[in-house]
Amino acid sequence: MIDLEDQASGDKYTIVEEMPLFDGAIDQDESNKKVNNYLEKGVKSDRHYKKGTVFISFVVNQDGRTENIKILRGINDKIDAKAIKYISEMPDWKAGEQRGKKIKVQYTFPIKFK
Repeated sequence: MIDLEDQASGDKYTIVEEMPLFDGAIDQDESNKKVNNYLEKGVKSDRHYKKGTVFISFVVNQDGRTENIKILRGINDKIDAKAIKYISEMPDWKAGEQRGKKIKVQYTFPIKFK
């Protein structure tokens, strides 16, 4: 486990006591569904793209904003850029917490272009 003092050095967690929540969700399952719905709406508006799945990693910071967005496995430059845009334009999350302190939490999500 990462010590909380390591947060000052920019370390981030992947699992914490209170995970970040998206769009007013009350638990992690609802939050994941809301993220998927958000991403699906964006993809539906971009039907002209090639089919495939982009795996993307990002951090929800202590303010609830997304940062450090990275493509783990992409399709092509145009689609990968669109996936990064979706994540960077997300509404703010409720930040994650560990031992009562807001901390950075890293996520990995698939974005399916159909």
